[in-house]
Amino acid sequence: MVKKIILCLLVLFMVSPIVAQTKWDKENSFKVQNKLLELGFDPKGVDGVWGKNSQKALNQFFNIYQIEPSSEVELVLNILEGIKEDDSHLDEVMTKKDAIRFEKRIGFGSPVDRVVRYIGLTRREAIDLVIDELKNYEDDFNWPEWTYKAKSVFLLKNSNNIATRCKNINFKKSLQNSILLSLYKSSVPQFEKLFVFWLDHFSVAYDAYDMPLAYAEHLNIIRSNTNRNFLNLLRSTFSDPAMLVYLNNDNSIPKAPNENLAREFLELFSLGEGNYSEKDIKQIARMLTGYSVNEADEKFQIIDENRIRDKFTVFSKQIKTLDQLINITSSQPSFGIFIAEKMYKEYVNLKLPNRRVLHNIKIAFKKASFEIPEMLRIILSLNDFWEPENKLTLVKSPLELLIGTIHNLKYFGNSQIGNKHLDSVKNFLSNNNQDLIDPPSIEGWPTGLEWLEGQYLENRIKKTEAFFKNYLTRKEQPKFKNTIKKSYENTLEIKKYQKNLQKFFDETPYNQLAFESFVINDSSKYCNKDCNLKITLHNVKLGKKKWENISFHLSGIPYYDMVLEIFRRQSSPDLKNLKDVGISNLLNRRLLQSLKLVIDLKGHTELHNRHNTVKYLKKSLGTVGFKKIKTDDGLVDPVKIFSLRSGRVGIPTTYPFFYCGAEKYHNQILLDEYIALSLFPYNNISSNEYKAKLDKLGISLSEILLPDLDLSLQFKDYNAMITHEGYQLK
Repeated sequence: MVKKIILCLLVLFMVSPIVAQTKWDKENSFKVQNKLLELGFDPKGVDGVWGKNSQKALNQFFNIYQIEPSSEVELVLNILEGIKEDDSHLDEVMTKKDAIRFEKRIGFGSPVDRVVRYIGLTRREAIDLVIDELKNYEDDFNWPEWTYKAKSVFLLKNSNNIATRCKNINFKKSLQNSILLSLYKSSVPQFEKLFVFWLDHFSVAYDAYDMPLAYAEHLNIIRSNTNRNFLNLLRSTFSDPAMLVYLNNDNSIPKAPNENLAREFLELFSLGEGNYSEKDIKQIARMLTGYSVNEADEKFQIIDENRIRDKFTVFSKQIKTLDQLINITSSQPSFGIFIAEKMYKEYVNLKLPNRRVLHNIKIAFKKASFEIPEMLRIILSLNDFWEPENKLTLVKSPLELLIGTIHNLKYFGNSQIGNKHLDSVKNFLSNNNQDLIDPPSIEGWPTGLEWLEGQYLENRIKKTEAFFKNYLTRKEQPKFKNTIKKSYENTLEIKKYQKNLQKFFDETPYNQLAFESFVINDSSKYCNKDCNLKITLHNVKLGKKKWENISFHLSGIPYYDMVLEIFRRQSSPDLKNLKDVGISNLLNRRLLQSLKLVIDLKGHTELHNRHNTVKYLKKSLGTVGFKKIKTDDGLVDPVKIFSLRSGRVGIPTTYPFFYCGAEKYHNQILLDEYIALSLFPYNNISSNEYKAKLDKLGISLSEILLPDLDLSLQFKDYNAMITHEGYQLK
């Protein structure tokens, strides 16, 4: 026993020899504390009183800087005073190859028009130039029309008869196309590079839940914050509808808080694995109950009755708000290190540097208040970024490989501009395991050497060669006048429909319920023992109130009890705040009366052979009747419908054909796509014209494509360059 005690004392003495020996006066203790704080080692107070926290900070300093510990105050002060980061490497003038390599790492490829800007500048001046561009950039992203005009896409997902004809593949394609167009035409590619970085960091798969408006908002959140503040971007994950649905927080309730978002917030978004406790996760999950999504308009929605209103203990401190959560998370020792490592591996080297470099990045990030442009400046200013041994230490993602080659060659590839081209781009990415808005998991796309594992390297080279063949002999791309004309004519048909719809609503009396169309879902099949019917009315007007969707539920035992419940999460705007009691009561009555139209039009729905269900609906309708109402123009039905989508072939109808959201915007999506691509400048540059431009600038294609390899290949050897294994690296 005595031996064990002596051994423990020896270990303690060996681990912390400074604690036992340090006896400094207040003035010197104050100086050391102040210097430690400057270097990012927090002594928990600069008061001249030397205690265990000050000693811990000093030990951390010696450990990270790999310096022999000392208890001599003058020596310690000299060491601390001597810590200065040398940035003289930033005063070196950039050569042609420096400029090409610089552009290749901050954006997509090395477009020659951007490369020539840097030649002759110092590294510091080049960094200032791209950071100023990034700070001042105002995003001109080509948002598809439906993302800002469609308050609800109304895809009719609940109706088997029409869902197959209203799949929202066009919405997904239009978002992908808009991203690709930005990568093609952006004058600030460093913004697009960061956008893709954050899109991967805050990873959401579109196909997982198929909510186009929610995913469009996800893209909007990331693009709006790409060149702003990382803490604000982190905070926005809690109100990101796509993130909430993807991580199942939309159904998180007090009895069963879902922990997915809380866990990924700590593990993947902020601190990294192992830097939090399970208790922290559970407490944050409780904070996030009630943070949900309205299924009608796919917007962020807080369900008050599902909230847990309490104080929460996170990282051993009590908090109440999400702002406090961000503050306490960002004060954790590992915060900053995690994102520093990720940005280092994105821009500098897949192999992480020593702890001193990472610590300095973290402290610099903190001093910059985590402003993203300054975070990028810090990374680009590292000596490691410019060191020769860090050339060709990063692997291009399939997206970087493809978009970079398009910029490097000023050639869209072998497929014609237009739909086929964009489809071929998406196929290239998909075949190389990088679906543009469908990452394989919440962890995002593969990274680094994972892109080259197995058959990936051989496949990338083959696909790249096939995509850019015929570069030297390419012909002028075809015009798209006929395609544009057809798409335009189709959009006119939709506009005519919308004009008639507006007239329909304008002529609606104050107390009549009018709606564009409806869908019904009979989850109880044939309504024998009990009935469960969900009916959704789309584009609804009553009085001065309008709703994009109102979903209500009828349930009960046939012919006896009937309960009507409005689904708040599937109605937009939320009906909870409907303060006008008269309108509220009238709305409930009119919703029941809308069953008359559902019954009359049963041949166009799944109810055409559900006799028990129809009897049940008639019974429910009987509780309110369908008496005509008085208006200035005479008696009218209490409810009316504008359009109908037949669910059965051969059933005639006098109603206009209803266009679901995917159809309303399909032709406009195609029209926007063709016009944008047909105007893109690379469309008209031949390889000979491009070669002449490079010759005039004194830059060879070999230097553009392989600046770190002296292969001395000719312009005509472009294929050998883009299929070289070294071209996969940067």
